[in-house]
Parts: sequence; structure tokens; C-alpha cells
Amino acid sequence: MPTIPRPTATPAPFKLFHYYGNSFTLTTPDNATDDEIAALIWQLRDATRTHTLDKLHLSQKDVDAGSTTWFHIYRGT
Repeated sequence: MPTIPRPTATPAPFKLFHYYGNSFTLTTPDNATDDEIAALIWQLRDATRTHTLDKLHLSQKDVDAGSTTWFHIYRGT
């Protein structure tokens, strides 16, 4: 599988719309670019793996309790 390069854009800001257990629904601004959303995905991936989701105001405790973490990202509020 080819490696997808990390975008150089700053991750899009997000709001936590809903979460339950290890499933998070996030919204980004309407004008978030594809590169900003891709950067957000990388940021979430890294934070999940390094157990630093609390720094993003997401519950690391809930993520650690589950086996798979799901992020649903929607552009717009």
C-alpha cells in the first residue's frame, strides 16, 4: 500500500458534535480545505496513538476503553 504524504496545512479547527464511547462526530468550518481536513485526520491519528487526545479536548479515557476508535468528520455546522 502506498504511503500517503502528510499535508503541510494546519489542521482544521473542529467542534465535538457528539460522542459515545469510542465514536466521535466532529464538525469543521464550512470553508475548511481538503488539506486542512487531511491534516486533522493525521492529528487525530497521532493523538490516538500517543494517548494525547485530552490535549484536543477529546476523552482519552473513552478511547483507551475500546478496541477501535471512530472519527466521523463533517464539513460545516
